[in-house]
Amino acid sequence: FAPSYKSSDPGTSGRFNLGCKLALSLCEQALISSTTGSVHFRADGTRKTLRKKLERGSSVFLRLKLSQRQADEIEAVLPLIVPRVPTTFNGSPLLERTPLRTIEVTLPSEYADEEGRLRRTRRKTVVEVYAPTTDEGGYILELGMPVVATGDLYTANVLQAVPLGVEREDVTPGFKAKVRAAVLNATHDLLTEDQASEACVREGAA
Repeated sequence: FAPSYKSSDPGTSGRFNLGCKLALSLCEQALISSTTGSVHFRADGTRKTLRKKLERGSSVFLRLKLSQRQADEIEAVLPLIVPRVPTTFNGSPLLERTPLRTIEVTLPSEYADEEGRLRRTRRKTVVEVYAPTTDEGGYILELGMPVVATGDLYTANVLQAVPLGVEREDVTPGFKAKVRAAVLNATHDLLTEDQASEACVREGAA
């Protein structure tokens, strides 16, 4: 695993230096192109460096062999994502979403030190507040990717690393409470009388 400059920056994804490798390990084929060249990961397990270059940015094409159940599970997650770059699935672009509110708040975060150990920190970050896109209610997102369902009235997209384990199983109760308080401060004027009695509102107000 080559070192990643992103691991020490809580404002970027990639502190585990693992996500891209997990995605590639699941693919039948992949083509990654950037301003310096391209690499084709072929179906026979070999890879080939290509001369193709992009003028700017990067392009990642992944082909996976999935069962219908697996495809359905992926498609069910897509409405939750707030894409940071143009992203397509089966040729269809993910919808861009506009936040209802954008706020600044100081939240716990984490980063990897020079030896790869995760360290906790607190830093000011931006949180985007969105209306939920599924019947499950709100989610906490990390840099646009779903982390955990909260069932709250709104979805909170935290634009820095959210403290989690590698399994991304849940956030701490304290972190969730801080996010709820920040979201309530930003959206209290949108609440109906019935919504004011929701558990997430009571916890945020506390």
